[in-house]
Amino acid sequence: MKSQHSTHGLVVIGAVSIALTARATSRTTSVRAEDTGSPENRVAAESVSPHAEKSLGNVIRTDDRYGHDGLFQGPRGWVYWNFLENPKPIQNPNLWPDLQSTYFIGRFAMPAGSRMTLRGRFPYARFFQFALYKFERETFVSINETLRGPDFEPDPGSVNPFRVGADRLADQRDYTIHILAEDPPKDVGQRARNTLYVGRDEVDLEGVIRIYLADQDKDGAGWGPGDQSFAETGFPTYEATLADGTKLDSEQAVQRFGKPFSGATKQPMTTEQWLELVSSPNNDPTLPPETAPARNPPQWEKYWTNAYTLAGAFKPPAERAKIRYEGAMEGGGEGPYLVTYLSRKFGPVYVLRGKMPTFPDTFAGEDGRGLAIMPETQTQYWSLVSCQAVPSGQVVDGISDFQVPLDADRNYTIVVSASEDRPQNATPEHGVAWLKWSPRGEGLDDPRNRSDFGMLIMRIMANNSDWKQRPDLIIKPRTGSAVMGPYFPSAYYTTKAEFETNGARAQTGTTEESDMPEIAMTTGQGKTMTLTMQTLPESRGHQYCELVFNYGEKGSDIYSTSPLAKADLDWWENLDVEALAKEFGAESVYKNGPQWWSMDEVGVMASQPVPVAGVDMVFGAHLPPGTLKIAKYTVFSPAKFQDLVWKAGKPVYQLVDPDGYVYVLQGHKVPEKELAALGERFQKLPEGWAYRVQVLDEDLVMNLTPKEPIPSVQDEFDQIYIRIPE
Repeated sequence: MKSQHSTHGLVVIGAVSIALTARATSRTTSVRAEDTGSPENRVAAESVSPHAEKSLGNVIRTDDRYGHDGLFQGPRGWVYWNFLENPKPIQNPNLWPDLQSTYFIGRFAMPAGSRMTLRGRFPYARFFQFALYKFERETFVSINETLRGPDFEPDPGSVNPFRVGADRLADQRDYTIHILAEDPPKDVGQRARNTLYVGRDEVDLEGVIRIYLADQDKDGAGWGPGDQSFAETGFPTYEATLADGTKLDSEQAVQRFGKPFSGATKQPMTTEQWLELVSSPNNDPTLPPETAPARNPPQWEKYWTNAYTLAGAFKPPAERAKIRYEGAMEGGGEGPYLVTYLSRKFGPVYVLRGKMPTFPDTFAGEDGRGLAIMPETQTQYWSLVSCQAVPSGQVVDGISDFQVPLDADRNYTIVVSASEDRPQNATPEHGVAWLKWSPRGEGLDDPRNRSDFGMLIMRIMANNSDWKQRPDLIIKPRTGSAVMGPYFPSAYYTTKAEFETNGARAQTGTTEESDMPEIAMTTGQGKTMTLTMQTLPESRGHQYCELVFNYGEKGSDIYSTSPLAKADLDWWENLDVEALAKEFGAESVYKNGPQWWSMDEVGVMASQPVPVAGVDMVFGAHLPPGTLKIAKYTVFSPAKFQDLVWKAGKPVYQLVDPDGYVYVLQGHKVPEKELAALGERFQKLPEGWAYRVQVLDEDLVMNLTPKEPIPSVQDEFDQIYIRIPE
């Protein structure tokens, strides 16, 4: 495993992590109390994140430099709220902030025809944005008037360091932007450069300066040095002009336009509203109050609106489908975000896996001053935060892209647990990142607070339009996995002991909400099993084995190693099926396999892991008597949920019947290298049937449901083919 910057001692300052010492990242957190940056003796809050040391001096210095503007209040962010002795209420980042972010927020209203001009310097940082929001739905909602770093046109003679190929460390880095109280031109081509439009109706607006991950040697905002005095300021200055031509300096602009506020920003949901949701009798019946809205296996989805993502997460699928998910995300977030809910009642250790998109590793560079040239990458910024429930809105831990260990294929493994449940091998040295599960669960000051609750938010921001699997392309619920492929996270619950013994499983498990319901099924033993859709990305060639437990007139149970780990053939060959039959109360046990999936992604209905003969398997189905006795090459139509994807450019293996219907191979017992010539080995292929191999020009996607049973057929090698719909 390769851990990026794993030998740096890190100091997180708002939007920055600063390297101080050549120590491993898995260490006890400390606060450099001697580095105060101010004559005042301020006491740092208890550190929450175990990933880095914190420079109290840098945090204070950033607050002293930029915390006194008349219009834009701040700096706001996790470190300011947790480390300053007396933070202002506005500095409370109470809606799941990124650990590395610094914000400045200004509220104002502009009379029709007026103009505000801001002049500033580009920060030395990973991500920079100026965005406008308007008050709506009891919060501030994006009006799609925003300038991200690369969008700014720099002043003459200056460099925009956020553009691909730019000198990120250039000294001349000035910009000028304008805010007009006019309706935007209908023709996008008529929009003026560096200009944002807020309309003529003088509504309450919120302007946000958003900065993520300042360079190693800079303060939290990325404008000044992190460890020395700074006579200048990169903070934007501003002036205004009224419709009649009257000029306003910054103080007059604040008096005329400003809507100052002293309290913390409002939460989208109160404690009582949240607790009513938790215990509502109208919730999905599969979600008990002890764990709602968490599910097992875990489910990831895109964060849509508060109504859909927060309240809707508790509802039955049919009811949730009635909630509008389209529209701007409330609260002023810069997405796309992915979200999941957790519960320790499903397991004390949560294991997250996925593929990391390429990102510009701007933090340190070769000489500690930050990366010199901005490269082209898939995303500008990726991070993960561990959260409390929405009434709290607090984050307890977080990690950014450059801190995550990656393997040679850019895959990551991240463990989330309480400190006492952290596996000994959940360290960067073992190629595993670790996040702390909220010690207070929901974080509610209420006796009904659930200490087992957890929540994760993944940011994947400012993505390259050439990246075909970017989350921006998720335009409706339940499509995240199909859009993002291996970049969409997958996860499972386990125990400290199991992870220490076996490490991480393959990237498998349910990843997002699905139209497929949870199905309760009674096994041949009389036990009730709950089956949910579980997705195995990159399934082509995944080797698995099945055990068929025969209960005579009661039918048969199917257990499989897929979509869990690749089948262990030594274990398989040495199985004592007679002992297994006795243990499970079956008449006999039949070994089906080993075999391999032929498709590139497969989603199957399965239970959570069940121990069978010393390994984890999943219960997949209970079949009526006689189901397994269907004659070869006889068409049958099983009713089941299944999601299947064969990718373009890959071979598929097909049978064609006399009527021209095409059946595609699903799982094969013949090794892949022998499939191309399999047609020569058939001895019992009926007259009129043909075998062929084709390379697809486009993806073949099949989403099967019991509502439309799919015709299928089995060949003489006990391999199943399913009919491709016309």
